[in-house]
Amino acid sequence: MKAVQNTLDKRRIRGMESRKLILKAAVESIATYGLGKLTLDRVAERVGISRGLVVFHFKTKDNLIEEVLAYLGEMYSGGWGEILEEAADSDIAKLLRLIDYDIGFACDNPTFVSAWHAFWGELKGNDMYQEHVGQRDMG
Repeated sequence: MKAVQNTLDKRRIRGMESRKLILKAAVESIATYGLGKLTLDRVAERVGISRGLVVFHFKTKDNLIEEVLAYLGEMYSGGWGEILEEAADSDIAKLLRLIDYDIGFACDNPTFVSAWHAFWGELKGNDMYQEHVGQRDMG
């Protein structure tokens, strides 16, 4: 029974790693070509896997795009959340740390910034952004 569990754990880990590679490739594709020219084939080619594996993990292009949006948000907001929870000498000190984080994140992740711009600048992406992330931005 233990061998079966180890096999399942290894499969689950490989599956999570595949999903992450696909999401990163999708971000790069969106940053390079925009949302309108994103294809499952293009993403698969970037990762070096079959289109079928992309479909296995995400089912449709729209699902992939939604998950990319969630992935971008998680990657960015994690740092913000840590800073907001820190004890700071003052609100100004916390604000300066948030600004520093924003600048650092943009410098370290230029493809993320380009992908965000695609979501904001293309109608379909903007609608999806507003639906999934807009409330968080306003609150």
